[in-house]
Amino acid sequence: MAHLLPFVPVPALLGFLILSLIPVPLSRAAVIALGVGAAVLPAILFFPVGLSCIEGVCVAGAVVPILSIDTGVFVAQIAMSMDPLSMVTGGTVVLVGALVLIYSGAYMASEPLPDLRRFFAVMNLFLAGMLAVVFAADVILLFLGWETIGLCSFMLIAFYDKLPKAVASGRKALITTRVADSFLLAGLMMLFLNAGTTRLDGMLAAVPGIDPWRLAPIAGLIALGALGKSAQFPFHTWLPSAMAGPTPVSALLHSATMVAAGVILLARLAPLFAAAPEISAMVAMLGILTAALGALVALIQTDVKKLLAFSTMSQIGFMVLALGLGAPAVALSHFAIHAVFKSLLFLSAGVMSHAAGGSTAIEALRGSRYRQPLAFWSFAVGAASLAGLPVITAGWYSKEAVLAAVWSSGPWGVPLWLLAATAAVLTGAYAFRVVFVAASQTADLAAPAWGGLAVVVPLTVLTLVAVVGGLSVGALIQFTGGAPVHTPLLPTLLGAAAP
Repeated sequence: MAHLLPFVPVPALLGFLILSLIPVPLSRAAVIALGVGAAVLPAILFFPVGLSCIEGVCVAGAVVPILSIDTGVFVAQIAMSMDPLSMVTGGTVVLVGALVLIYSGAYMASEPLPDLRRFFAVMNLFLAGMLAVVFAADVILLFLGWETIGLCSFMLIAFYDKLPKAVASGRKALITTRVADSFLLAGLMMLFLNAGTTRLDGMLAAVPGIDPWRLAPIAGLIALGALGKSAQFPFHTWLPSAMAGPTPVSALLHSATMVAAGVILLARLAPLFAAAPEISAMVAMLGILTAALGALVALIQTDVKKLLAFSTMSQIGFMVLALGLGAPAVALSHFAIHAVFKSLLFLSAGVMSHAAGGSTAIEALRGSRYRQPLAFWSFAVGAASLAGLPVITAGWYSKEAVLAAVWSSGPWGVPLWLLAATAAVLTGAYAFRVVFVAASQTADLAAPAWGGLAVVVPLTVLTLVAVVGGLSVGALIQFTGGAPVHTPLLPTLLGAAAP
């Protein structure tokens, strides 16, 4: 099934081309069908590829060649990875992308037809760009996808282009991430000059032969580029402003795409950072700092979308911490689980906000338990998974894997564990604050029915995975080359009590 892999991003790319470049009038129903179908087809195409991988076809280093370009000086090879890392990340992206776009068919249905067409065109391109990032086996395809999602994020955050605040927020995201991208490009160019190949496996094979005084700047520049994309300190300020875009944009951008791209890149280049321990230490420190800072600031938010934005910063910080400590498999398991419960939180918050007259203020959600029971209980499950409610939520298993990796990381393991556990306590506090407000009684119980199956299906699927998905965490860690780490009983119990 390896031959199917290059075709996985194609439907999303075709959806963008048809909706944006072909001057054929389309009805509202046709635009929605094209936009949603272009996001669902990648998931269908990926299914046999992922299934064959589970059966043992893909291994570390497996590559599907696409194109070779002989420049006369070197041969640039365009290729896709068919290894466990790309299968886990790619599977997460196609699943969450399909569900968010299905939801978008209901959420954006009332938009003016030209805006609706523009929305689905850019969302399709955004999905295609992210799939290029997760499947890339060479830096050319990687950087092309990387820049595509950066441009699309600007267009989606600034989607409501008649609102100055939305345009300013999109511009802020574009400028901040472009600064970080310049670091990434410089680091990749330096790595290419030392390795002599554009293939990522060839670059990593050349790492042991690079002088340490060259290796540290290369790793440092690439790390800064990845941290900027993932909204880690000191690049974090663009992410809360990104809430100016429509809710489906926030759901996709904050879960499996954009902010996750930096985590995926750090995991892909894990051998490079293992060879530069001083850079890995910097990455870990910035990760725990962002995790704690994001959780603290989330506590005082009065807007549910901004609260979830700071939550994303914090949770990505946990992943970056694990990566800095040399546990990429653990970070990837938390990436997959986080993508599910974070998209669930945004989508269910969108339904509750719609029933509250469009306001995203937390106080406006009061009474949502009675107005929109499905959305409320979906949000409650997502909040429980975010907080890491012990045993019964997927978030607990992935969070415990991160805490276990931190505890066993060496002399600094215990202090870092204490900081991470404190951030976990704060996570439970801000997550359930919204639930308690939304559960309270209100005099206004009238709300129009909204969404139908386009809302029910994504919320139901994501809720189910947010509960039972934790059973897959151990398998995900082993599948991506990690080994389960077990902490002593006391810190395990303390970690379970953290929420």
